[in-house]
Amino acid sequence: MTYLRFARALLCPSLVMGLVAVAACGGSSATIGTSGERIDSGPGMPNSDASTATDGGVSPDASVASDSSFPDGAMTVDAGVVVNELPAPDCHDLVQHADLVGHVANPSAPPAQVAITTIAPGTYILTKATDYDGNSVIDTTSSRTTVAFTPTHQYYLSETNGVATPQVFTLEWQITSNRLIRKIICAQSPGAVGGMVDYRIDAAPNGFIIYVPSPPGGMGGSRTQAFRYTRLP
Repeated sequence: MTYLRFARALLCPSLVMGLVAVAACGGSSATIGTSGERIDSGPGMPNSDASTATDGGVSPDASVASDSSFPDGAMTVDAGVVVNELPAPDCHDLVQHADLVGHVANPSAPPAQVAITTIAPGTYILTKATDYDGNSVIDTTSSRTTVAFTPTHQYYLSETNGVATPQVFTLEWQITSNRLIRKIICAQSPGAVGGMVDYRIDAAPNGFIIYVPSPPGGMGGSRTQAFRYTRLP
């Protein structure tokens, strides 16, 4: 099983063992409730040790349902925003709602885990990016990221400041033992489809935080980036 690391956090742009069959992107719609990383990481394509947050009403040990379980247009969470799934490389038509967010450095280690068992379906935006374990930031770029969750799918849209092409993904997800585990089912790069993303996820007021380790020998050394997502009203 191949694990990938997404560029900026869900998102920057990971998915899990135990996922069931995945259908190709295209044609269906999902309604995202509007009430209350690069997938979750640094710039570049995914690589092992990354993950994106998901809020979808799934208990920690629940398995992700396959697309075949949902007829086209039947993935309705709540009255709200409709996200249409499209063929690659577009993957979906989620609208960007976030403002640009730059990284801040924190010399301390990441805080203790705050347990999470579910993420409410809805639309979330990146509101803070913290680079722990150091006095300088790992990533000097700023970006804006919007993600949307149904009980089974995550739609990811991230735009890096100064880069013309946004990063888009559609993923299946579940939370298991405080890990957000995702499988890419649509991406701009065909080689990314089928990749798994697995990150620590913590509960936070009106949202969640995804923790992405910076691989030893990488740009950030042995450090951790935290991406805070807040739910739109």
